[in-house]
Amino acid sequence: MLWCIGACLLAIAAGPLSPVQAPQPPDLTVGAYEVTVAGHFKGKGTAAVGVGTITISVPVRQQDGQSGTLVVANLPLNKGRFSGQGTVLGRPVTISGRLDPPDGKILKRARLSATFLTVENRGGRLSGFRTGS
Repeated sequence: MLWCIGACLLAIAAGPLSPVQAPQPPDLTVGAYEVTVAGHFKGKGTAAVGVGTITISVPVRQQDGQSGTLVVANLPLNKGRFSGQGTVLGRPVTISGRLDPPDGKILKRARLSATFLTVENRGGRLSGFRTGS
């Protein structure tokens, strides 16, 4: 009987049982990316993925020789996907894309891919990989 009372007191003192929450794994898509643009516009540049946002800046040249920059600033990420507005050579552009985390087998580093289109129906594709380890 005494052991039953002791066990009850110990259970009350310990408090309610709750599962131990494991720490969240690091987001392997966050970081700097080297990207390449192909299509009507061509160039190489960078992208930066933060927690919940992506920013892209790529110097580009279009087929007629005009040059400028593809800029997409602070687009929100939702489950590795993004879409929104930016500019290319100062003109509005619509972009949509995705981030793929490394799987440790085929994909060794996080990958970024996107398509974009101007209001004149000139567009391209953007792809690249996270730099560093």
